[in-house]
Amino acid sequence: MNNAGVYMILNTQNGKRYVGSSVDLAHRWQRHTWELAQGVHGNYRLQKAWAFYGEDAFEFSVLEYVAANKKDLLGREQHYIDTICPEYNILRVAGSNLGFRHSRETRRRLKAAQWLRRLPRKMAQLRLITATIQAESNTLDPKDYLADVTLSRIN
Repeated sequence: MNNAGVYMILNTQNGKRYVGSSVDLAHRWQRHTWELAQGVHGNYRLQKAWAFYGEDAFEFSVLEYVAANKKDLLGREQHYIDTICPEYNILRVAGSNLGFRHSRETRRRLKAAQWLRRLPRKMAQLRLITATIQAESNTLDPKDYLADVTLSRIN
């Protein structure tokens, strides 16, 4: 069975739509619902509507099954974007984010999120250094050992 195609997410409360395409429709719908439920969906329009109307207000439907290649998928998705004019689609060109610019606030949040993603690795490195210090504290004076530890071990 072909699982690639063009889909639509319909808000049954206000009739607004989102059109997309995927090589794995079931997985894409699952991903949409997970991201929306977590409040981390990339489409702020759809995310805001989901938060306001709730999950039960949205329906997922397949508009057309398409061969699982990018060119055909994007061509058919573009056809439906042009025909339906979905209100939740931010970008009007299928498969492209040309012309899209994040707001200053979004750029600030993305930078903070990137820093936070790196934090667990840094914390693990610090724990390793601490454990090493504690293990060697039986044989070395901690002050002497700390003098030899440089910032390069943390990076």
